[in-house]
Amino acid sequence: MLWSIYWPTEGKVHDLVGGVAKYLACQLTSSVHGVYLIFDCYREFSIKGGARAARAQDLSGDKAKKNAADYVLTLDSPIPPQSISLKVTQNKV
Repeated sequence: MLWSIYWPTEGKVHDLVGGVAKYLACQLTSSVHGVYLIFDCYREFSIKGGARAARAQDLSGDKAKKNAADYVLTLDSPIPPQSISLKVTQNKV
């Protein structure tokens, strides 16, 4: 869902949270069959660990180091870029 929902390029995290809440409310009112909200869990020993390790290695270049960052977010934090924040494993953990 976080890859397909509107991700503001400016603003604060609460703007993204508000967009997710509106999206879910719309789905809940328009869905005939119900809505399933599933959260992914990231564990080092999971079957996807190899794929994440490979991605992390791709992010080891100089250009990627400048763009990749670990984010500690609050509702008042500036919204980070979607492509960067969702590709850094530590952000997902």
